[in-house]
Amino acid sequence: MPPKKRQTATNPVPSPSPSPNTAEVEASPSGVINYEKLNPKTEHFEFLGPPGAAAMITFLPLLVWFLAFFCNEDGCPPKSIWSIGVEDLSRWFSLKFFLANMYDPTAYAAYLGFVLFLAGLYIVLPGEEIEGTLLRNGKRLKYKVNAFASLHLLIAMGFLNIRSSGFGPFLFIYDHWVGIVTAANIFSFIVSFYVYGSSFLPGKLLALGGNTGIWIYDFMIGRELNPRIGKFDIKYFIELRPGLIGWVTSNSAMAIKQYVSLGRVTNSMMLVNVFQAWYVIDSLYNEAAVLTTMDITTDGFGFMLAFGNLSWLPMVYSLQARYLAAFPRDLNYAELVGVIALQLTGYYIFRSSNGQKNKFRTDPEGDDVKHLEYIETTAGTRLLTSGWWGISRHINYLGDWLMSIAWCLPCGYATPIPYFYMIYFAILLLHRERRDDDKCRKKYGKDWDRYCEIVKWRIIPDMGVWILFSLPEIATITGLQGVIVYTFACVVPIPIFAWLGPMIRRKSPKGFTLTAYMLKRFNRVLHAFISIMSVIYMACYMVSELSALGQTLNLLTGLDPLAPIIVVSLLTSIYTAYGGFRASLLTDTVQGWCLLFIVIISAIAIVTNIRIGPDQISAQPWILQGSKKGWEQLYILPGFWQRAFASKTDKDLRQSAIIGSTMLFPVLFFIGFTGIIAAWAGIWPGPDPAAPVPGSLSFFSIIAILPDWLVGVVVVLTAALVCSSIDTLQSALVSTLSNDVFNNQLPLHFIRVIGVVINAPIIYMAARQLDIFQVFLIGDLLACVAITPAMLGLYDGFYFLNAYDALIGAIFGLFSVFAFGSGYYNDAQKGINLILLPGGLYVEDESVLGAFIAAPFGAAIATFLSFGSRQACIFLYCKVRGQEYEFPPKPEIDATLYAGDEFHTEDERQQTEADIHKAFDQKKIKKDEEEVDL
Repeated sequence: MPPKKRQTATNPVPSPSPSPNTAEVEASPSGVINYEKLNPKTEHFEFLGPPGAAAMITFLPLLVWFLAFFCNEDGCPPKSIWSIGVEDLSRWFSLKFFLANMYDPTAYAAYLGFVLFLAGLYIVLPGEEIEGTLLRNGKRLKYKVNAFASLHLLIAMGFLNIRSSGFGPFLFIYDHWVGIVTAANIFSFIVSFYVYGSSFLPGKLLALGGNTGIWIYDFMIGRELNPRIGKFDIKYFIELRPGLIGWVTSNSAMAIKQYVSLGRVTNSMMLVNVFQAWYVIDSLYNEAAVLTTMDITTDGFGFMLAFGNLSWLPMVYSLQARYLAAFPRDLNYAELVGVIALQLTGYYIFRSSNGQKNKFRTDPEGDDVKHLEYIETTAGTRLLTSGWWGISRHINYLGDWLMSIAWCLPCGYATPIPYFYMIYFAILLLHRERRDDDKCRKKYGKDWDRYCEIVKWRIIPDMGVWILFSLPEIATITGLQGVIVYTFACVVPIPIFAWLGPMIRRKSPKGFTLTAYMLKRFNRVLHAFISIMSVIYMACYMVSELSALGQTLNLLTGLDPLAPIIVVSLLTSIYTAYGGFRASLLTDTVQGWCLLFIVIISAIAIVTNIRIGPDQISAQPWILQGSKKGWEQLYILPGFWQRAFASKTDKDLRQSAIIGSTMLFPVLFFIGFTGIIAAWAGIWPGPDPAAPVPGSLSFFSIIAILPDWLVGVVVVLTAALVCSSIDTLQSALVSTLSNDVFNNQLPLHFIRVIGVVINAPIIYMAARQLDIFQVFLIGDLLACVAITPAMLGLYDGFYFLNAYDALIGAIFGLFSVFAFGSGYYNDAQKGINLILLPGGLYVEDESVLGAFIAAPFGAAIATFLSFGSRQACIFLYCKVRGQEYEFPPKPEIDATLYAGDEFHTEDERQQTEADIHKAFDQKKIKKDEEEVDL
């Protein structure tokens, strides 16, 4: 059996080191545990420290009350909220208002009785007793697993109650909702104060993050790790039962209310109840899994967990069912299919990714997971780098969030209030991811940095904003064939790069960018030239994205395009100048979220607002007909470049490229197809023939028919998405100017000034609202002539080509476009104009195709002609001097400098690419395997 593919950490330790909760027990000579040493002072704050804790304690209960008061049968929110004055605000916080609206002793008793009943079930019902994780005091606590049985019993009692007493108890929940919310808030504070006070009793094991000595912070975050009354574990009980079972009970009450009021239950209410009950049942059935979560093993129990499970979870998570009880609606078939598909997709990602991780933890040699690759840390822990966990570090969070969207969509789009949960949950997952990342970075150190180099995305893999403009536009030019071909053209370069990547790795093992390869293979002259072309290429992309932003906001809001262009350009320049590359990386974490939000909202618009019949399709036959121009795109449009060193081995690079391209195709196709939908529905090119909507905005023309609040959300998301793209380009622009163009010879602040100056012509060009595709094509044409001669250097047989050959080839590549244009049009002026591709892809002739054929072939031919001319001159010089002419000899290659797998011994293959690169920085690797010291 071949050895498992893995990466081993430097100086691996055979046994895992203890985690913060499994440290050695500090004991006095008499054997008594020294809790003073086990409970060190907390130095690190979360949630913005004490001010953040005070804000959470104050405003979160108010938010729950707000949702209870202002989402009712009068509206969500009611129209009266817009006429609220200062006197109303002061009245709300008066004792009279509390007694009139929130003092409900019956509701208080009902809530308290419900919680105590669940506590009694936890104590009385039988269940398997399992041990928790090893604590810092050397003990393991025992827990009874019977939450699923409690749910079964409660459901049976509910049915019996309906048969004997009717729907009264369930209608009570709806009618006394504000009182129940008030009871939950009050009880949360009572429990929080109790566990905080009891944490000062002797012999208590405190949470490492909740012992700051600042009472308001410790009260909120939780001071004691596992507060108990005898064997009754308060945290374990509250973590699942009152919140989850209370949630599904509230949802059932809302469905019954709708049945009583409407005489039936709508399909939207059914979906919400089924989806959310599915989640609850799944959690309770897998109750034991909660014992390994951070809530149980790491976090203290205080207001955050008490309020979160006693009040926030059952009162806020049931918002969709409560909304539908007051505002019932039925979904059409398209909506039903879309919502169910989204729920199943989210659940599949969530459950299969978690299942893969758990299987790997328990049985790493199992048939389902033994093929997975991982790195082994110095602590002995294995971190998965393939399968689901090779896509992103928290791919399960993506599945979880997709399910939250499916829960909100049945509520329709009349108001944003039911979507509060989806937005809150995204923020919660982002915060969890940050907390997890910080803890893992502290625990694993450099191993975590290596892991992050391999698995780059945090939750959602990244895609650029350009796909929202260029793909739908191509649909408006060449129809369905164009969408398929362009999507294929976008995806195909990825596997091609998997073939080129290993060649670049071997040619330039220390470098990891295109310009680094140019410097290694050629010299400083070509390196500087390619760097300048890279700056121009990035400037083209900045022009296109800023122009697209201006046009989009003008379409959706009527705003002058110049204003957002200037604001975004200056804003990104400022914060990237201040924060540098880290600021750009920070915004990149939300880029995938923004794009996913926008795509989902577009799907909502299509399903709910667009109806397309056979007559509309037949009225525009060109959309389904093929054309020569559609096939031409397969040659004209491909363009892709990324780091070749992101993968561990050449095989991983190829596998990742194939998997990535397969997953990317359906996403890009859907976005491109929105242009066709807009054309069929008559939304594009718009009702005014004198002012048609550009094809690049056909995607957003679908968004424009949505309610204003959703349009506003898309405006914000689009601006954030463009900011994320622009700041990446701003950062890359400064980096390229500093490192490559000026070879680190100028101070950084001078470079930043140059970057700001370059923004001026970019803003000017973007404000002219140029055709986005034309700008893209200009950048691609420049890249085509610049890269073709340089890529010839990848082939070992062309070792004789040097930097001057490649430089002359690139220059004459543009000249060949002029020559082709002059001959094609029989006009030299039009030949010069063709370099700027006037008309983009909208031209009816073959000039664009000809330009993209002439450019690379002309550049390649000129490169070889340059070499031939050089050799001819050398040959004549040798003849005149009477010397013997020699063809340039092939240089000797030191194989140990190559990064490819075939040049390394078995021991070296076990080391990471990053380790090999670091070794190059320290000293040249010696050929003898035994002398390699990494």
